[in-house]
Amino acid sequence: MLPQWGAGSPPDGRVSKPAVSTMEFLARFRVALGWVCAPLVLILAHRSGDNICVDTHVHRISNRLRWVATRTPEETEQALYQAVPRRWWPVVNLYLVTWGQNICRPVYPLCGDCAVAARCPKIGVLKIGKRKP
Repeated sequence: MLPQWGAGSPPDGRVSKPAVSTMEFLARFRVALGWVCAPLVLILAHRSGDNICVDTHVHRISNRLRWVATRTPEETEQALYQAVPRRWWPVVNLYLVTWGQNICRPVYPLCGDCAVAARCPKIGVLKIGKRKP
């Protein structure tokens, strides 16, 4: 936004909601904002049900569960649109980030504490962690 408006906002201080609430508008800033931010802005600020926000946790866990087989978060986002029922799109990030930080961690996941461990293919899991007392 800075190159277009200098100080980060239009000269009159207002941005029309229709422009800001579209992926086309936000996609222009994805490099500066990061891949995750544009869908996150649409989901949280505009209550969009049309986007999936994919960060490292969502990417890792959706591959670990074999929902998708992708190499990058960008590929994962596109694959999840096909793999996840639409009603779950806006909340996938919320649930998987929380779960990924506490149970399905990147290193030594706590599979013993996981509700879906029996059905999980554990893709990429080399060693299972133990809860600290």
